[in-house]
Amino acid sequence: MGTLSIPKHIGILNLEQGGIEETSQESTGTPLRVLMVTSQWPDEENPNRVPFIVRQVDYLREAGVHLDVFYFIGRWHPIRYLKAAQEVRRRAAAYDVVHARFAQAGLVALPQKHAPVVITYGGTDVLGRRNQEGRLTLGGWIQQQIAQYVARRVDANIVVSQNLAEALSFVPTILIPDGIDMRFFKPMDQAEARQQLGLSPDAKIVVFVGDPQGGRDKKRYGLAKEVVELAQQQIPELELVAVYGRPHQEMPLFMNAADVLLLTSRSEGSPNVVKEALACNTPVVSVDVGDVRERLEHIEGCAVSDSDAPEAIVEALVRTVKENIAIDGRTAVAPLDEYESARKTIGVYQQVLGRG
Repeated sequence: MGTLSIPKHIGILNLEQGGIEETSQESTGTPLRVLMVTSQWPDEENPNRVPFIVRQVDYLREAGVHLDVFYFIGRWHPIRYLKAAQEVRRRAAAYDVVHARFAQAGLVALPQKHAPVVITYGGTDVLGRRNQEGRLTLGGWIQQQIAQYVARRVDANIVVSQNLAEALSFVPTILIPDGIDMRFFKPMDQAEARQQLGLSPDAKIVVFVGDPQGGRDKKRYGLAKEVVELAQQQIPELELVAVYGRPHQEMPLFMNAADVLLLTSRSEGSPNVVKEALACNTPVVSVDVGDVRERLEHIEGCAVSDSDAPEAIVEALVRTVKENIAIDGRTAVAPLDEYESARKTIGVYQQVLGRG
């Protein structure tokens, strides 16, 4: 990979605080100017939020894109969305492209006459939230309607997984999975990772990424807990480690400390934790959700349960732990390197500008 140019101007626009934070770095040429609009971004309350968006921003900037992030807090308040939309329209003339992350941000980015609008969908924004029984909630139905509305009106629709493309089959879509920082997520010694995290050197550790207090959360910690407790009847040394609210810098340590990553989500697009685990050569056991089957089907030592029933997931987990196969996940996810994701995203920018 050649040396990437660094943009001269970077910054974050925050509707709540107003103004723009700027830094200056050397750059050559005239970079594309992109305004990324999102309702999710790290803040004082949650400094570890949406690391995959932060990573995308970093890599696009490294690739030479002049990119500012417009962060607004919507929380389903129409007035907040209206104010954010007014601010985006006011600023849009200064940019070549407006890039919205998630369907909700697409509402803020539209209507837009100054710059073409690109949107990246993440999963729930298209599929809608569902209750514990798997039925679509009222809020989930509204999410679906928003996604369908903006999809018909933006200049390019990017999806992170094939199931989202199928849900938006009434419009053209471009598949660009969220990338992985392969420099950051890489194999390391398991004993060293456990020592740094203060984890047992002898346990068979099952890592679950999600809120252990989120009983109604789509990640379904309760299901993961039940699965591990049942599996302990066959493998007593199993230990479930829930990772939530930890600095993103620790995630490679948790992935390398694990004997297996367990994913029990009710819905997903292209779950980043699966790709991050594979980049560390950590086995994954998952329910059949999002693009996980596509990611795991050719990797010996990983497993996808055909059912969400605890007993079926237990069988997959026990088999994976007992077989203890040294997987080659890193080779499988090498095409998802964030450099490649950034290149493809810039290609979409060029396309909507008529330069591609």
